[in-house]
Amino acid sequence: MTPAMPVWGSGDGQGPRRPPAGEIGEIGEIGEIGEIGATTPGWRRFDAFVSSATGLSQQIGFCGSHAAREGIQDMTLRMIVPMLVCQDAAQQIEFCKSAFDATELSRRAGADGRVIHATLSFGGALFMVHDDAPHLGSRPPEPDGSSPVVNYLYCDDVDALIGKAVAAGARVLMPAADQFWGDRVGRIMDPANHVWNVSARLAR
Repeated sequence: MTPAMPVWGSGDGQGPRRPPAGEIGEIGEIGEIGEIGATTPGWRRFDAFVSSATGLSQQIGFCGSHAAREGIQDMTLRMIVPMLVCQDAAQQIEFCKSAFDATELSRRAGADGRVIHATLSFGGALFMVHDDAPHLGSRPPEPDGSSPVVNYLYCDDVDALIGKAVAAGARVLMPAADQFWGDRVGRIMDPANHVWNVSARLAR
């Protein structure tokens, strides 16, 4: 069974409530944020993006008082979204904007300025970024390119995007080349040590 996305709860088992005044509504890691708020422009941008990009307006986009008003308790969302853990998430966000033309949909920062959670979009895809959280066991990848996770990014022009990424601080791990399975692929490591396969389908 696919787990349902949690809504803001009152804590007393009585169902959803509106987030506290001033609370920033984001999707966050279970155990740290773990709930959804619907009171900020950042969340509304995320909601609009998901609704328009995936047609999931009935599965996501109702939370807090809206969920209560609509009588929706189960906001099931079926999507795999990478979450990039960084030593400097703010810097990573700027890299993604410069290198990938990513759009920042939302950001939640702590009192110390560190990014608790941010959501960005690239084309029709979502990804998330946050600073490392040792109490959750979240660690940034090592700077030797050995990350156990490789983000496979499809774009229109592999060479142009890699060029922009390098200009923004990325390092080329594998030059772009046409591959037998029908993709042109180059591998880069961004300044936060995350590894990306930058790819495009070859014309047939």
